[in-house]
Amino acid sequence: MRSFFQDLRIGFDRTILGCKMHEILHDFAQFLTRNECSTMGVEVDMEKTEAPDYTSNTSLGDENMVFFHQNFRYLKHLRTLLLTSSKITKVPEQIGQLIHLRYLYIHNSMNLQEFPDEVCDLCNLQTLMIEGCRMGKLVNLRHLLVNSCYALVGLPKGIGGLTQLRTLDTMVVPKKSEAAYFLSLRDLKKLNHLRFQSSVFKITKCCNLINRSKSELMYWECLVTLILDFGGSEKKEEIRDEEDEFGILEALQPHPSLIYLGITEYKGTNLYPKWMMGLDKLRGLHIIHCKQCESLPPLGSLLPSLEELVIDGLDKVKKIGDELLGLGVEQAEAVSFPKLKELGFYNMRDWEDWEGTARTSLRSGVMPCLDVLRIENCGNLKSLPPFLKLTPLHTLCINACGVLSQSLQKLEEEFTEISHIPCIIIDGQEAI
Repeated sequence: MRSFFQDLRIGFDRTILGCKMHEILHDFAQFLTRNECSTMGVEVDMEKTEAPDYTSNTSLGDENMVFFHQNFRYLKHLRTLLLTSSKITKVPEQIGQLIHLRYLYIHNSMNLQEFPDEVCDLCNLQTLMIEGCRMGKLVNLRHLLVNSCYALVGLPKGIGGLTQLRTLDTMVVPKKSEAAYFLSLRDLKKLNHLRFQSSVFKITKCCNLINRSKSELMYWECLVTLILDFGGSEKKEEIRDEEDEFGILEALQPHPSLIYLGITEYKGTNLYPKWMMGLDKLRGLHIIHCKQCESLPPLGSLLPSLEELVIDGLDKVKKIGDELLGLGVEQAEAVSFPKLKELGFYNMRDWEDWEGTARTSLRSGVMPCLDVLRIENCGNLKSLPPFLKLTPLHTLCINACGVLSQSLQKLEEEFTEISHIPCIIIDGQEAI
């Protein structure tokens, strides 16, 4: 065993986002804390079970919270509580008695409707994590994680008063008519300790940003990971036209220090906001399920630091050519995507042509660092561009691309264009 931890997830800013404890270390930790840490289920009859005098960690996965109500006398010193019941509609009021609680994790509680006021009595609570749920006196709360709560229409206004808050992974911008009741981007300016380096910051239901020149995002230098999620409700009154959609995209201007940007479910046709040309530190860009977009912006010349590019689910894109590379006639010596290492195209239903003109085919200034290319579920794509043979491409993965796979396997001249690539995998089989 070389390390206590494994399966590290590294962010674009090279910080560690998460890891797993090595199995041997986990077993050893359980042995050492056998009198302190316990996992309890609804099947446990605590009247017949010898409970430890000092229980500091408890996981409750029962589907009947009567169990939780009846056994608080065993939990008075609790530091960590995990609630994973899918039947929970309300966090029990007795939770306010757990005054030593530091960590509260509520997971997979799809029917959760409300928190009791007693949660605010947890004066020592430092981390509140809510995942997969439908969701200021917490003066010591430092980390609030509510990702995957897809039905949220807004976050509580009181979060703006949590002066010790350091991590907030999701921000829901409410509708204009509800803005007075929910947390706003302006409220976040009061939180001096708030940082976003290791979290994802989502913007959803952005109706109240229409016709605004800019949001407060551009002032957040510490925001390095940003996902602009234009999905959400499909109610008739919330559907926006193309002009409004682009107006919101323009208003959501981030700070130039942004490292990772994701744009999902954008319903406009124009994916080229003015602020994109200022993201010279951006290393990762994911454009996902923007189904009305018919073409891509000139990313090759806009983003000089880009290392990873993922294009997924752009149904109306039929052709990709030199416009993506951003190379005009006057840019004969320019380098397109100078630092790009990984490129992926996924679920491009109507994509047929990936073109490279004679000018780009003879240039070594196109993707000079490209290492991995993945193309998946692009059934109508016919061929690969000639400029790929001038890249240092090491791995090419093609999956569920019927037309392209057949042409590469049957036509020798097509395969010659990629024969220099050391690792070629087509539909799960390594090509020889």
